[in-house]
Amino acid sequence: MSMLQKTAEIKEYSYLLDLADECEDPYMRLVYTTSWAISVYYAYQRTWKPFNPILGETYEMVNHGGITFLAEQVNHLDLSLGSFFPF
Repeated sequence: MSMLQKTAEIKEYSYLLDLADECEDPYMRLVYTTSWAISVYYAYQRTWKPFNPILGETYEMVNHGGITFLAEQVNHLDLSLGSFFPF
């Protein structure tokens, strides 16, 4: 797994934050926000170091919910990537 894939995993369930923003009930807002925090926990809790992507490497994720994420490694000196994540 590369750092580009790990970044995409974190953004995969961001629609839960959109649902929390639209919700009027504060308890349901808490449920959606907590669900998002739990969904990204797996990506954060991995203890092994992900592979550093090479310059120009790209990664595209399109999930079943219609969320699209594009990322490209744009700098070889540090871990900076350009990403496109439409809302």
